[in-house]
Parts: sequence; structure tokens; C-alpha cells
Amino acid sequence: MSGDLFGDATPPAPPAAPACPSCAQWEQDRTSGAYAVGCADCKARGIARSPAAWRAVKGITDVDVRASIVDSFGEDNYREGRRLVWTWINKLKGKGA
Repeated sequence: MSGDLFGDATPPAPPAAPACPSCAQWEQDRTSGAYAVGCADCKARGIARSPAAWRAVKGITDVDVRASIVDSFGEDNYREGRRLVWTWINKLKGKGA
């Protein structure tokens, strides 16, 4: 045993910068209203900022936010869309990703 606890392990890489210019703009200015067509994170961020998401977070109803996710991501991609929307809800609430 060499005494090196981690051996040749390399430290984790820092988080990658967003590929989307609108997402990168949001990272710099959290009040940015920029959204890019075709960006899944932009779609999810838009849904996360909607009244439908507010109603879901407050436990009033999740019907509208589900419909928004299906409209934006499709029924086949609902689970991924839902995951992205809730990730953005947490980011917007300041809870990270």
C-alpha cells in the first residue's frame, strides 16, 4: 500500500458550460427571458416558470403542467421532459440541479 488513498483517480471535471446560448445567458443573468427554439432545457425552463408549474409545486393540480410537458416533449418523451422541468424548478428555486 502506497499510502495514496485515491491512487491514480482524477478529480471530477467541472460542470460543462451550457451548449445553448440562451441557457448560457440565463447562467449569467437569472432574469434573462431568452429561449432558443429546439433547446430541451429552454423548453423545460419555460414550463418551469409557468403558472402551470406553480400550481403543480403548490399541490393544486398537475394536469396543466403534464399537458405542457406532453405538448413540448411528446408523449414518448414525457419522462425526460418531466425530469428536465423539475430540474429547472429546483434551479429556479435556488436548490441547484
